[in-house]
Amino acid sequence: MAVVYVKKGDRYPLLAAILQLEDGTAIDLTSGSVKFRMSNQHGQNLVNTSAVVVSASAGTVRYDWAAGDTDVAGKFRGEFEATLASGRIVTVPNDSYIDIRIQDSVPTG
Repeated sequence: MAVVYVKKGDRYPLLAAILQLEDGTAIDLTSGSVKFRMSNQHGQNLVNTSAVVVSASAGTVRYDWAAGDTDVAGKFRGEFEATLASGRIVTVPNDSYIDIRIQDSVPTG
C-alpha cells in the first residue's frame, strides 16, 4: 500500500482500502466487522476503533479520521483488523503496515 499523507490537524483524505487475501481475492466482510488501528513508531497504540464497511462483498472499507487522530506530526503504522462472520480474525496488511505520515504540510504531485 502506498504512503498515506495527511496534513496535521486535517481529517481528510479518508483512509480507504480493499481488504484482500494474499492471492488478491477480496475478503468477504458480510456479517463481520472491521477496526482500524494506528500506532506510533514505538508500537504505542493511538487509534483502535471501528472502520466503515463500504461494500462487504467487495471487502472495501474506510476510516474517517476522528478529532485528535491527526494532531501530532510524525510517522505512524496503520492496519485494518477484520473479524469475519466465522469469528476468525484477519489483519490487513498481514505482513507489514500502512505507512501513514502526518505532516505540517503535505507534498503535492
